[in-house]
Amino acid sequence: MLTLKYNPASMRYDCYKGSDYITTLTCGTRFNLCCDDEDVFVEGSIEHHNVNGYYFICHEGFVTYLYNGMLGTLS
Repeated sequence: MLTLKYNPASMRYDCYKGSDYITTLTCGTRFNLCCDDEDVFVEGSIEHHNVNGYYFICHEGFVTYLYNGMLGTLS
């Protein structure tokens, strides 16, 4: 499981597994968002909005803006 952490220097979200840096999310990165309240993963990708920043969009078109501590996996 990966945890997202905002990096102010790059203005992007980095993925960490524990304390180990894994990668930085960019537009088009395939990502599976963990919905911990339902204990399921939702497949989608990372995109960017000029005003609101990076967000996750699932295949059905629902949008969730990223924030520190979100959990997921890379596809």
